[in-house]
Amino acid sequence: MTKKVKVDIFAKNYETSKPLEGDVTDIATGDTWRTDKTGYAHIEVEAGRKLSLVFNKIVQTATVKVPDSGLTGHDKEITLQVPGAKLYKALRVAIGKPKAGTHHLVTTVSAAGHTLHNDKGEAGVTVTLKSKDGKTVRNDAMYLGTVLGKTEWLRPIAAARVPGLKKLRHKSTSHDGGAIFRDVPPGDYILEAHKDGPDGKKVLFSRAKVTVFKDSPELVNVSPPHSPHVVKAPKP
Repeated sequence: MTKKVKVDIFAKNYETSKPLEGDVTDIATGDTWRTDKTGYAHIEVEAGRKLSLVFNKIVQTATVKVPDSGLTGHDKEITLQVPGAKLYKALRVAIGKPKAGTHHLVTTVSAAGHTLHNDKGEAGVTVTLKSKDGKTVRNDAMYLGTVLGKTEWLRPIAAARVPGLKKLRHKSTSHDGGAIFRDVPPGDYILEAHKDGPDGKKVLFSRAKVTVFKDSPELVNVSPPHSPHVVKAPKP
């Protein structure tokens, strides 16, 4: 008999951070669960299974392999960061609808020890999207900026969409740690983060894995703790 382990699923609104109640579906199998008013669904699945979850057909998570120990607690649970209806429509107009057969992929590079419950992005990071076989490498992430301590959308989006404004594009993440890859075709991908520390040494980051399916929603959001995050260097 296959061993089953516990997995926590947590969904929250991007703008307000309020927990969300709704249906969560594993896109690979069609299995569906429902988060309650606390934003949580507590489920049991087979150890070793890969989960790629979609909330209310709006947004998809990273692809996470369930270990024998399960996935419970803020530093291991699978999270869904979902934009509200108005923001989703605004972003669709601003960023543009994905090209036919592709999807927009968003991630948040988080600081050491931070999750979706104590948000803190890592600034100054460049993000690379690689196919599993290494044949496709993309370094064209769109990074958001910061104005008066808040995330800026207008200039980065304009710079990404208007050829004459390319010089205004940010070259790395701001305090929010956000990066967007537009028009990503179906496939297995790895997200890698890169940054030099104040001592000139490379900062260590975890890598994130995600499968973009043909039937994935337009938006795939690889959110903490399964997005790239700072890993503390081992003590000598």
